[in-house]
Amino acid sequence: GEIFSALSGGDGRVRGSDLCAAVRPGLSPAAAAGVRQVFDSLEDPTFRTGAVEVEEVMERYRAGRHPRVFGGEMAEAEARRELAEALEGLSAVVEGDLAAYYADVVAGYGLSDAELLELLRLTWGLGNRN
Repeated sequence: GEIFSALSGGDGRVRGSDLCAAVRPGLSPAAAAGVRQVFDSLEDPTFRTGAVEVEEVMERYRAGRHPRVFGGEMAEAEARRELAEALEGLSAVVEGDLAAYYADVVAGYGLSDAELLELLRLTWGLGNRN
């Protein structure tokens, strides 16, 4: 009823991505702060535009350090492809794009805040221990 009407824009059709975005739980404050730290590390400190080119994001992503890659559960190319598919169609990435991606990662893999923060640290080289 109402949910589909709100998401359909009046034409009676709902895109799956819109439905998923509407029901996706948000990140906890700690997880959101971790994603913000990732985004801040990607953004050019001289020109804070609020967006980073997709190519820059993909160049900086350390898929080989993903815990599932390191543990042999996933290939490095698969980890890279997951992020690339999430950013497909974008020319630039804003913090909300990364937050939506990591909300899906948390939901899909059932990660705790601590596990997500470790994933962010490893794959983006945050903190002292690179």
